[in-house]
Amino acid sequence: MRRFARSIWVLFGSKGTPPPTWGAADVESRKLYCAEMSIRFPELGLCELDWKAEQIATDNYPSWHTTWSKQQDAIKQEETSQASDFSTQVKRRHGELVTTNSKRAKVRGKRGGNGDAKTNKTAVERPVRNPTPCACTSTHYSPDDFTESRHA
Repeated sequence: MRRFARSIWVLFGSKGTPPPTWGAADVESRKLYCAEMSIRFPELGLCELDWKAEQIATDNYPSWHTTWSKQQDAIKQEETSQASDFSTQVKRRHGELVTTNSKRAKVRGKRGGNGDAKTNKTAVERPVRNPTPCACTSTHYSPDDFTESRHA
């Protein structure tokens, strides 16, 4: 019964923001809830004023709403962080907004083992295009794309 009641409350959440408490629910939401519960569980429709269905809601709605609210907040926070990770809006003169990409190429530092310790310069990782298999362990350079590849 509680699982079905939660599915009705999820429907309320998908249509908008559900009330923070069951006592704050509007008449239409209560009617829909009681009608659906009575259809699914006929024994709930045998009592006066749907008190049994109302009791289930009174007992279980607060914990559902708390969980649902936390999930919605997490989803919103994730969407916000993803949007801010990929682009940044920069305001220029005359109120013009320009969107720029804030991601940089992946670079290995001193600890990555791909940099030059004397000059403190690092090499940018590039994808290897169509490597040719060979039996040696030396580094090969492709003259077409200047891509470094190492074969085992």
